[in-house]
Amino acid sequence: MPLTEPIHSIALTKKPGGCNGLRGESFILQMMKKYILTVWKTVFRYKYLITIGAFLVWMIFFDKQSFFYQQKLDGELQALEKDTLFYSHEINEATRKLEELRGNKEAMEKLAREKYLMKRDGEDVFVIVPATPAGTGNTAAE
Repeated sequence: MPLTEPIHSIALTKKPGGCNGLRGESFILQMMKKYILTVWKTVFRYKYLITIGAFLVWMIFFDKQSFFYQQKLDGELQALEKDTLFYSHEINEATRKLEELRGNKEAMEKLAREKYLMKRDGEDVFVIVPATPAGTGNTAAE
């Protein structure tokens, strides 16, 4: 074809078999087929790598037991272990104090007087409550 021919006449070509068609459409279809074929070849070449990658993405982000959920559970477990340690120390301290009270009558009397405001017959107990600034919400002192 000479270069002086108009563009619309170049686009129309004769296909084998006698039917007319647009050359641009067949070129686009050919390019799309090549692209799709290239993509499929790449997928089949790296099918195991793609499968492992998809599995890892699923397990890290979308699974019920995802990585982030496991991290949250680990944090809760550490907090509970810390609480367990704290309460075991508290239990040991309370047990020690209980044994001290069982063995020492003076210690039991001291605890009863200080904590529960108990008194002996014939004694007067004066409770001194420290004054608090007005507006702090402590109504017992007012």
